[in-house]
Amino acid sequence: MKALLLGSTGMAGKALKKFLESRKFSVTGIARTKSDYDCDLTDENKLSNVLSMKKYDVIINSAALVNIDYCEENSLASWMINSKLVSVLANWSNKKNIPLLHISTDHFYDYGDNNPHKEEDPICCINEYSRHKYAAEAFALNSKNSLILRTSILGYRESGQGSLVQWAISNLIKNKKIELFYDAWTSSIDVDSFADIAMRLFLDEGQRGVINVASSEVYSKEQIIRCLADMLLINHDQCKSVSIKSYFLNRPNCLGLDVSKVEKILNMKMPSMQDVCLALISQLKLHSLV
Repeated sequence: MKALLLGSTGMAGKALKKFLESRKFSVTGIARTKSDYDCDLTDENKLSNVLSMKKYDVIINSAALVNIDYCEENSLASWMINSKLVSVLANWSNKKNIPLLHISTDHFYDYGDNNPHKEEDPICCINEYSRHKYAAEAFALNSKNSLILRTSILGYRESGQGSLVQWAISNLIKNKKIELFYDAWTSSIDVDSFADIAMRLFLDEGQRGVINVASSEVYSKEQIIRCLADMLLINHDQCKSVSIKSYFLNRPNCLGLDVSKVEKILNMKMPSMQDVCLALISQLKLHSLV
């Protein structure tokens, strides 16, 4: 079995590749650099050449521009990666009758505080990133073969800008004063749990359409960072609780996802916030960060 994995060098891409290979898939990774095929994903001709190289059994798209400020300032670049790329993949999926897995986002809600949002709840896009990611979902749904997973993942980045978890732990270890958002609600899941569940939904269950994959709890970014600190026995008294609204005007803050659909499909309970913290600590210890 052959899989084409776009965004293979990113956090989600690396985890997905690991779980694909554990299922005996031959994985061809595409990214801008350091992949099996280095390719500018905005170049449709080059992308089409890669799509034509082999007869793939599945296509998985984890490529994205996720820096919200960058997307706001570079709308065309955001559109090309976060939207148009998916239209090309969906057309190919339809033409070749190949299943397509697209990794979406949770940045679609600015209402509800810490209430979880179902897949069918109204969408509210307040920045370019969310608008383009929602457009990508519409493109993907043009293919009957598409599974779209709305999610927010936490994990470790090996290079470039560190993740939220790395930033927080690094500063806490140094006893630095950091500000934590008490009203930035999320239900982020650790990247390995996400990749495992994604493969079960896509490959084992043959699911299509839109499904939330997240923690079973909605919590604030402050709560999970303090939870990580407690588990690592790191002092966090110096941290200050602040509102995300005092820093950002174009960031949705009510990003909790309802996971009742995925729990019913897989007949399982999704990870709690504590489960997510434990998984993150295990992953970070492997990289000698704590």
